[in-house]
Amino acid sequence: MAVTNSKTGRMGLFFANPMIAKLDKVEEADTDSVSLKGIASKTFILLILTLVGIGLYFILNKYIPVKMMDGEGYSINIIQGGIVLILILIAALNAFLSFKFVRGASFLGSVYSLIQGYSLAFVFEIFGQDILGPALMALVITILTILLMLFLYKKNIIKVSHRFSSVVITLFMASILLGIVYVIISWIPAWAAFTEMINNNEVLYIIVALGSLLISILFLLIDFEVLNNCIEKKLPKKYEWLGAFGLAFCVIEVYMRILDLLNIFNSNVKN
Repeated sequence: MAVTNSKTGRMGLFFANPMIAKLDKVEEADTDSVSLKGIASKTFILLILTLVGIGLYFILNKYIPVKMMDGEGYSINIIQGGIVLILILIAALNAFLSFKFVRGASFLGSVYSLIQGYSLAFVFEIFGQDILGPALMALVITILTILLMLFLYKKNIIKVSHRFSSVVITLFMASILLGIVYVIISWIPAWAAFTEMINNNEVLYIIVALGSLLISILFLLIDFEVLNNCIEKKLPKKYEWLGAFGLAFCVIEVYMRILDLLNIFNSNVKN
């Protein structure tokens, strides 16, 4: 994957948000070019559509047949779950098509955001009303986090360079490797006591959740660098929706990581 435009380097972009990475390979230029304001406004629209998707879930859920399945700490309507699974597959297809049809990114991204919101609402309902408080708090923290990271990036306090990218990729690969090792040893009966100890270790779970959040935020900074590079290269304005689609995807990823952490803390307080 040859990348010559971004200071983040080819490995950084290889593992970064694919929709954002695609933009860095575009060599077109136009006087009517992408802008920070254009990308930000379109990202905001996609995030609003995510909230609309959440609302649609609770409206349409009244008309979905109910067939419940109970588990430890949750209850799930398996019919609604099947619908959400199909919608997630459609969302994945939308993301793929956006690479091929840049001019359709506005429609594809909008549908993706609605589905993302619908799926988030499904997750909220699985865990009951207790998650509504953390969900709203996670939204506020996510907004503040994004604004802080953007400030640190624009003021050049955090510099996204080859070295920065290498550190991010190292952390990312290490997390994957540790996950694979854990899955393997969990299948070995002799390690059953050890894996059970890990599963019941709340401190370790919090550390893992914090690590996942950190990696998501660092990848967000790489996205900022690529988008800034696109603005400097004066890419045609048609690419704004693709950039917004990718950025919205990353913002929601950060949101989910923060929500996961808040749920952990919320459970600990109740216990």
